Amino acid sequence: MKKFLILIAAASFMFACDTTVGDLLDKAKNSDAGTEEIVSEEVSNTGRSSTNNPLYNDLMLPTTGGIFRGAHFDMSREAIYDMETSRSTVSVYQDEIPEELIVTTDMGKEILDFGDITYRFDEQGLYSIKVETYNVSLEGATSVYDMIIEAYTKAYGNPTMADDGYAEFTALDEKTDYEYSIAVKNIDDVEDSYGLYLYFDLL
Repeated sequence: MKKFLILIAAASFMFACDTTVGDLLDKAKNSDAGTEEIVSEEVSNTGRSSTNNPLYNDLMLPTTGGIFRGAHFDMSREAIYDMETSRSTVSVYQDEIPEELIVTTDMGKEILDFGDITYRFDEQGLYSIKVETYNVSLEGATSVYDMIIEAYTKAYGNPTMADDGYAEFTALDEKTDYEYSIAVKNIDDVEDSYGLYLYFDLL
């Protein structure tokens, strides 16, 4: 029974990453670790499994590091493109200008819960990220917003509240030593439109 449950768990996430159940079982056979440990390791490597909120996990990819989803300032457009297109939950907007890369990421199982991410580049590389999310419910949108505020408050201290409703944080990209701002706003004042805005900009 335990082995059957493990196989079910492995199958449940094979659509969320490029690893197949067969790959996991082969890896488990050739490893000293148990199947449960291999499954846990592979889920963690997707960057999505650090909380029990799939909307937050799919948007923030909290285990990937970087300033957002594994990105760092000055990364090239090609590097960001390769990073994002390696994820099975991401599609690329095809009509972007050369200075931008726009991707859409799924957020959980509901098809209408998703986020649009705009990466902006200059001659040095990545310098700005804009995120817009869309949720079918106010509760879902608010839960993601609250988790982001909690995570950034824990990392960077209490935010400054701007007149336009944005919570603003100051952070440091440890790889490049660049200071940058994070601004996040819950969209709860538009009828039947829920989500958030999130910006990362160099200071």
